[in-house]
Amino acid sequence: MISLLSFKDKFQRTMHKKGFQNVLTNKFGNPISSHENDAIGHYIYMKDGWTVHLVEFEQMNNYLWHSALPSNLYALLPYKKDILFARNDSIFETFTSFLLNDNYKISIPSNSMSFLHQIKSSTFVKCQPILQPEEKHPDVRKVTSTIKEMKKIFEPHLMDFWLTSGTLLGWYRECDVISYTTDVDFGMWAADVSSLESLIQIIRKSNLLELETRYGLKKLTGDNFTRNIISLVIKTDMSTAKGKSVVYNQSRINHVRKSLNCSVIRIISK
Repeated sequence: MISLLSFKDKFQRTMHKKGFQNVLTNKFGNPISSHENDAIGHYIYMKDGWTVHLVEFEQMNNYLWHSALPSNLYALLPYKKDILFARNDSIFETFTSFLLNDNYKISIPSNSMSFLHQIKSSTFVKCQPILQPEEKHPDVRKVTSTIKEMKKIFEPHLMDFWLTSGTLLGWYRECDVISYTTDVDFGMWAADVSSLESLIQIIRKSNLLELETRYGLKKLTGDNFTRNIISLVIKTDMSTAKGKSVVYNQSRINHVRKSLNCSVIRIISK
């Protein structure tokens, strides 16, 4: 296997040989050195409207991370819209790959559609706790397993979802799960779902999640369809899955439904 260093040297020589110019320049207007390229992890070459961007990914825990291009260099790019991996620190799912070009040892993700789909939501936001809770959630694994199950059932459909409400607050405020929470809150764009019934059918295929009740709109309507939101509330504490907990959330859900024009689905984590 060719080393990363020799690959980058060969890549740069090939770009120059093909007439591509290194568009990353220093304060004197000269192309930055290979050493500087190595430090920032980005190589950007352009020629006749074509852009070639080489980005270094680093393995971090169970995902891949790459740094943003420094702002002073990003400001110099003539065609910023073409540089998808430069503006933010980003993370991607670890992926398998296959060899595309044996001469240059270039590999691409085996599931290229999944990789490309992640770009729009790949910005990495580091958690910085502003509160140290006195108690920890009694069963964090239940919460994390629920999130993993959501990823498992929605990713094959290329459907994005995100943390909302108390679950998001716990991550932002504590980098953790709020100690007294009994559910996990998710949101997703209605535009990613052909119908609410199709979404419900996807959820029902899970062995770990059980649909309890559904509130809100029966149909996804509105002039701006892409702004409609579906809220998924997954109960993780079976002892409070019925009764007052649902009554309390009923009023909150009605308020959310009216203000955001959204549908809310309540699910129980088995």
